Amino acid sequence: MKQCDCHSYNGDFGKTKEVQIQHKTMGTVSIDACIALVIGKLWDNGICTTGSCCGHNGSFGFPSIVLGENEDNYTRIRKLIKEVDGRNFELTQWKRVIV
Repeated sequence: MKQCDCHSYNGDFGKTKEVQIQHKTMGTVSIDACIALVIGKLWDNGICTTGSCCGHNGSFGFPSIVLGENEDNYTRIRKLIKEVDGRNFELTQWKRVIV
């Protein structure tokens, strides 16, 4: 399993600071360093994300990504992730439902 030393603001541990990556519409976004390649890969392939966490070596579970509400090709998303990172990512998604 990939180890990291990403700083956790929730747990106040780790030394590697977040990296800043550029999103075409959101501007500069802070991402946990050890998953920045994954998020960049998704963005480069048109996948919308609204949050992420590397999991901090299991302290907060698996690495996780919150997908935009219109994303639905989860097989493609998992394939893109595996191209740059072999860890098991937890994918979650919030959807607005009008009832």
